[in-house]
Amino acid sequence: MPHANQKAKQSAQEKYKEAKAKYQELKSKPNKTKEGKADEAKAKKEMEHQQKKANEKGENHSQKAKT
Repeated sequence: MPHANQKAKQSAQEKYKEAKAKYQELKSKPNKTKEGKADEAKAKKEMEHQQKKANEKGENHSQKAKT
């Protein structure tokens, strides 16, 4: 089943790419501070969130057989 909203999927994919780039940049920094680690965790969470939004198919209504 395709994604219910193609524009939302595209937007989420673009945001995912941006978040992934930011995460990779923060992850590759040596000598991380507490703030750096917090920023890295935040970037990873955002990246995972956008990936989930891009892969979400949308709502699936009425899965049960109506009797």
